[in-house]
Amino acid sequence: MGFYFGMPRSDFFKRCLELNQQGLVTNGPENNSVLYVIEDYDYTIDMNFYPDFENERIYKMEVVFNYQAWAPWNKQLFAGKLIPHALDILEKWFGGGFYKLETAKGKPYWAKIDGNREIILRVQNERNLRVEIVDRSVTPTPKPMPPSGGQRPVWSK
Repeated sequence: MGFYFGMPRSDFFKRCLELNQQGLVTNGPENNSVLYVIEDYDYTIDMNFYPDFENERIYKMEVVFNYQAWAPWNKQLFAGKLIPHALDILEKWFGGGFYKLETAKGKPYWAKIDGNREIILRVQNERNLRVEIVDRSVTPTPKPMPPSGGQRPVWSK
């Protein structure tokens, strides 16, 4: 799709506009992500993505895959059934070599490292698979911690 590590924020938005004008992507849920629809499988797959930026450049891409027709009663469309398709998509884009691993709590996830690029795929919930594609050569600036003492910010009018 033309996204890459180090891509300036402004170029990311320009590229999204180009892809939108071509009818390839649109706004994701609540306009918080970019939606790319994949129709190459038995069931249509939604892929929502949005990057994290460091110094106004992409260093991480967060992706969520889910079947469009997912519903609590459609067990065949739960996230666990989507894993082979998501791995197939990722392998087409990034090549093979994903390893199935387990967390300390015994939950499976799939990982691949190519140079500075790390890709992690895991089940987020019954509906979604979450993928993180990270440039490990970038150390993000720590985000500020909320005030201590249980104080929450007060929003003024």
